[in-house]
Amino acid sequence: MQGFPRFLLRLAAILPLRVLHAVGTVLGWAVYGISPTYRANLRANLAQAGYPDSGTRRAAIAAAGQMLAELPALWFRPHEKVRALVREASGVEAAYAARERGQALLFLTPHLAASKSPRSMPRAECRSRCSTARPGWGGSSR
Repeated sequence: MQGFPRFLLRLAAILPLRVLHAVGTVLGWAVYGISPTYRANLRANLAQAGYPDSGTRRAAIAAAGQMLAELPALWFRPHEKVRALVREASGVEAAYAARERGQALLFLTPHLAASKSPRSMPRAECRSRCSTARPGWGGSSR
């Protein structure tokens, strides 16, 4: 990604997380309002998971937009600043142990910037503990 889009993402990365979340909430509602397919799929998925109530649906709409709005901070802030955003990381020891045993891991997180992600780890730690889809970044490519 080059040029103006990259400039805009870097500019967004400077904004405080609370501002990114506010923008993301609006973005989430905009997508929900514009896309009938997304709206129908979200409702169906929430109902299938046992969450048919409107409160959970509203929270999911906002959270989806917030997750997207957090990405510039995750991608373009220095590692130390990204790590500072992590409030809690529980159960990571079990994940590290599974990785050491050679088991595949899939991390499902509510927000990409609110968990211990490969981007938030020092490169040396990530090399030994993470699988990334981007060869050469610090993890393996598998």
